[in-house]
Amino acid sequence: MSGFIGFASIYQNGLLALLFVFVFPGLVFVRAFDVPSFPQRWLIVFLSSLTANYFFVTLIASLHFDPLAAYRIAAVVLSAILIVSTATKAASGRPWRGESTISLSDIRWLLISLTVLGFTYFNVWKHGVPHVFEAGDLSVSWNVWALIWSKGGFPTSSLGYPQFIPTVFAVTYIFTASTVQYFAHYVYIVLIIAPIAIYLVTEFFGLPTNA
Repeated sequence: MSGFIGFASIYQNGLLALLFVFVFPGLVFVRAFDVPSFPQRWLIVFLSSLTANYFFVTLIASLHFDPLAAYRIAAVVLSAILIVSTATKAASGRPWRGESTISLSDIRWLLISLTVLGFTYFNVWKHGVPHVFEAGDLSVSWNVWALIWSKGGFPTSSLGYPQFIPTVFAVTYIFTASTVQYFAHYVYIVLIIAPIAIYLVTEFFGLPTNA
């Protein structure tokens, strides 16, 4: 079974999943706000992307849509919105709303991060994608529920347990069309370190807050 991009490898589709989980929907959402500060702008991108994926995965299950097809359509729609809004801004000389647009410096930081990630884990990926959840709630509960969400179902055995993290994990399984846990584990790691990283960038490295 093919992943999000049929001819792409599991690594490429997995990286696209991470991009969709943490960045892509937020690039559209952040344009509706006047937030010129670099860390605050990316915090909105981060949180709105996570929230959008949570609601979208839930909507897919509620309406019995095909998860992979739904995400392909969502990607096309979001891409169209970004292209149209960017073209509109260029033609008018004004931001879509306020000044909260993603600057070239923001994109540069994102590309540098992805490049470092790719080179750092190249030796791991070339030997295959490891399974990483071994014990605890991550393996016994959260990951099991994520696999159910990724197939467009509801985890009826969750007994009311919050499903935010399992639904976000599910996006990686939808994009890769596999049960490989590697990219879901990255989601878990990023959820822990991203808020700390944003704070450190602002407070300790002296980066300008206005891009």
